[in-house]
Amino acid sequence: MSHEIDDLVKRCVELREAGRIEEAIISARRATSVDPESANAWWQLALAVAEKDGDAAALEYFKQTVELADQYGYGWHRLGNAYKKIEQIDEAVSSWETACEYDGDYEWTRYNLVDTYNSRKIEAEKEKLFKQLVELESRGKLRPYDYHLLAIAHHNNGNYLNAIPYYKKYLLQRSDQYGYTNLSLSYSSQQVGQDLDAADCCHLALLVKPDFETANNLLANLTPKLEKLKIGVSQHTITDALIPKGNWFENYLSPFELLQIEQDEDTGTLEIKEIQKARKILIQEIELEDGVIEWVPNLTIDKSRAIKIADELNDEKLRFYHQQIYDHKPLLNFLSRGNLALFLYDQGEIHTGFLSTFAADEDFAQWLSEIYSKQYDTVFAAVLASKNIDIIKLILSGRRFVKPEFEDKCFITGVRYSNNLLHDLTEQKDKIEKSKPTIQAIRNLLDNNNLRNILEILPPAFLEIQSIAAETIRSFTVEIYRHHDDAELAKEVLALTSNFAQKSASFRIRFEKDLAKLNELIEEEKKDESILNFGDIRFEIKRDGVRHGGKFIKTTDAETLRWGILVNNSPGYKTYDFKIAVGGKGAQSINLNWNSGPEIKKQEELFQKCVDAIFAYIVPTVIKKLKAELTNGKTVYVGDLPLTSGGLILKAPGWFGTKDEYCPWRSLSSEIKNGSTVITSSVNSKAEATLSLADIDNAWILRILIKQGMMK
Repeated sequence: MSHEIDDLVKRCVELREAGRIEEAIISARRATSVDPESANAWWQLALAVAEKDGDAAALEYFKQTVELADQYGYGWHRLGNAYKKIEQIDEAVSSWETACEYDGDYEWTRYNLVDTYNSRKIEAEKEKLFKQLVELESRGKLRPYDYHLLAIAHHNNGNYLNAIPYYKKYLLQRSDQYGYTNLSLSYSSQQVGQDLDAADCCHLALLVKPDFETANNLLANLTPKLEKLKIGVSQHTITDALIPKGNWFENYLSPFELLQIEQDEDTGTLEIKEIQKARKILIQEIELEDGVIEWVPNLTIDKSRAIKIADELNDEKLRFYHQQIYDHKPLLNFLSRGNLALFLYDQGEIHTGFLSTFAADEDFAQWLSEIYSKQYDTVFAAVLASKNIDIIKLILSGRRFVKPEFEDKCFITGVRYSNNLLHDLTEQKDKIEKSKPTIQAIRNLLDNNNLRNILEILPPAFLEIQSIAAETIRSFTVEIYRHHDDAELAKEVLALTSNFAQKSASFRIRFEKDLAKLNELIEEEKKDESILNFGDIRFEIKRDGVRHGGKFIKTTDAETLRWGILVNNSPGYKTYDFKIAVGGKGAQSINLNWNSGPEIKKQEELFQKCVDAIFAYIVPTVIKKLKAELTNGKTVYVGDLPLTSGGLILKAPGWFGTKDEYCPWRSLSSEIKNGSTVITSSVNSKAEATLSLADIDNAWILRILIKQGMMK
């Protein structure tokens, strides 16, 4: 049986390869009837029928194949294609996904999934689309449009920085308006903040399609921001570069400037004899003037460097490169003199020709990147040292004409300098344990020399310094809560890092977790808050203090407390008077009184809520203050009882009236009778004092101190 099947299958393959499809089908059908369990027989029938009538006609045979050989990846791929032909897309996707499980090397299956996921726009398939694109990239199999899809996936996940290189790779292969506008959106995101590059991309999109509405709309939003940035920069700073004139031309000197020659405007050519003539004049000038060139102010050059630069015009490729720079005067002045006019937005002067050349010519981009990155590093370090936030924003807004691998080289000196920015911030950390700062003090620290604004706009090369700053500020929140038990303040401080959090996914996750934890702590702290409304007058006891109408006593200012319920008995009728009083510094005081008839239960619940809030927020402060006074040797009176650090004096009956009995804290006890605290002592069982809890300031506090053992 097996031998016959092998012969039939072999015959089928030979006939199909010879183009004798009808005979191949007959041979394959014979094989399936001889052995219905032969996956290869069904596969050969499916291939032959598909070649004759298309994949849809072979669907049942492909299906039979994978039922018998369920790990045959290519079989699942062809089954998926057959389902697609009859528009059963869900079944097609399922088949292709199975194919990837068993044969991940066949990229056309992944292409089918990418195209289908992308066309269906189903939310649940977005992550699947991203994974397939990443897998294709790892295998070096991305198609041109796949770069665009991968960029969009990063963009939609909020990873705008990661999206940019994929948009650029796509645009290298297909220069279209959609790629440019999508790249513009990534550039203009808060995470990247390169609005000037975003605007340039819009102009490139309009170069492809002059009436492209999306590009025009984006420009309408970007232009006011770029104009505002332009106004914020002083003219003095732009025209007079930040680097010393003695350092001009260190990284670039144009041979066209050096030789005082230009290409013919009509032909775009430059005669060799003209170059040689200009070279001779240059050497004579150098020799006569000790390297000073009259027609290039602030330049002193040695002959060997001058000859090397001049001779680059003899190379057709290098001459083209230098011409690109020479024709772009803002770029020329930046590279040679550090002039920042390159970064000023001017709608009437967009060098789209240069932008297109830089994007399309890999060799030119590589050559320019080396020169540009060195000059940018020099200029940016000077700009960062100025701490002028407007100029820093300007130079970071775009037009860093370097390839991705040169990006970090633009900031080598700046990164080294940035370590100095955090000195005051790191010093503050050690102070928080001893003294709780105010939110304004932290803000002032971050606003000093524009520190916060600078940190928020620095590019990815500064991620480490931003991380240190964010972690330092985060440590403030930990110390504030640990040593000062103030989650609200900790949350306010953490909020100061919210813009840092947008710089990276790890920052954002950490920030969100910390914020959620602080919100949880704040909610826990708020659970004892009490709020009563008496008509238009509101009474509150919260963590920050007590408020009644227009009066407010901060928790930290509270010094005295009393509260209680007085019961008034009338014939056949009872009334209840509720009292709460808080005293603060000086003459500050809040007194709340309300009464109720016999229906007391609801009022008692409200009153108890107030008492719980007093114990949660106010009592600890008053106890702490009273203890501090006693520890410092002061005598504190509660009612007419004098308290000292060692104890208090009670009245005891004697032979002729009463006598003072000094009672140490450890000898005291307290119990509540009829709304008063009755204090007694083991020193003298007859010595006692009765203090009304509702009427005598800090009678409750004295009872608590006795219960706690006070100075034990």
